[in-house]
Amino acid sequence: FFEGEEINTGVIGLDCVYVNKSYSDKFTLVKSSDYLWYIDANGKLVVSGLNYSTGDVFKIAYYAYYPSIMLHSLNKDVSSIEYIRVRNETGYGYTFIENNDYKLAEDGYSIFFLDLYNTILKSENFTIYDTFEIKYRASFSEKVDLSQNILLLLQDSEGNNVPIDKIPVDNLGTFEYEQILRNDSPLSIPIGGGKKIVHMELSYIPLNIYNKSSDQLENVNYYDSDVGHIYAVKESNNWSRPITVTTIPDK
Repeated sequence: FFEGEEINTGVIGLDCVYVNKSYSDKFTLVKSSDYLWYIDANGKLVVSGLNYSTGDVFKIAYYAYYPSIMLHSLNKDVSSIEYIRVRNETGYGYTFIENNDYKLAEDGYSIFFLDLYNTILKSENFTIYDTFEIKYRASFSEKVDLSQNILLLLQDSEGNNVPIDKIPVDNLGTFEYEQILRNDSPLSIPIGGGKKIVHMELSYIPLNIYNKSSDQLENVNYYDSDVGHIYAVKESNNWSRPITVTTIPDK
């Protein structure tokens, strides 16, 4: 992975080895008894003892892991991590150390565990299926894939449409908002106290989004210098629908 620097995450196991002999046109499975393998102190997979001739091609299938994706950024000024740890079924735990056991992505939304095999798995005190926990403080700001979500916007007292939630869109292009709008809702919607008219909006791939923290409208960049436009759908402020919510007075 590349995050301003190259980050290597370790291997945690070997599945199998295939070989395409120089005189063959297909890969065949190599017997596990025909080679040796281990994971070194740097988390790299080492396979030895293979019988080969010039022109042979080997294919190795191994087990590894992806970065852990976070809902909020962990490297902003207001963010802090109290702990990241793993616990097994007996309650025994290990607390990971930043920069030694893991690193954060540049944007703070991903955690890269550098070498889980040597850190926790080699001791056989833990498995990859044990409970991983994190306790942190962070901004409510989220990283949202705008091609897979519709934004729910709320019009504030100054007429600005502020994003307050997201609604996933399925492969057929349909969506359903399942949250209940009520007084104890986590959303900042003024729905209590009496009859009110609340103006909201559904927006898909908008050209700009109002940033409540900086109190300004910010343009959204959908272009990447390497791949061009990052979404197949053309961005537009026309992909939006206003909603009016009429609250029910308290009785």
